Amino acid sequence: MIVSKPIMKKSILLSGVQPSGVLHIGNYLGAISQWVLMQKTHHVFVMIADLHAITVPQEPAALHENTLRMAKLLIACGIVICPLSVRVAVLMPR
Repeated sequence: MIVSKPIMKKSILLSGVQPSGVLHIGNYLGAISQWVLMQKTHHVFVMIADLHAITVPQEPAALHENTLRMAKLLIACGIVICPLSVRVAVLMPR
């Protein structure tokens, strides 16, 4: 006799972070550590909202560097990177 477990659908979490500065303990404790924990029970999608960071004057090269740095920091904090789980707004096809 084959017994199968019921398939549980995971809820979806979509959240974003602006690459407008340096990651600090408030970012980590307030959001990122929660996203890491929620990966066990949710499909977690994190966007790096770089276009939202240009509400104040930005040097394009610095914004690009901050965007890459934020992606690296999310990975270092434990966000699992798989296709479609992390997106950068400016790189999305229009």
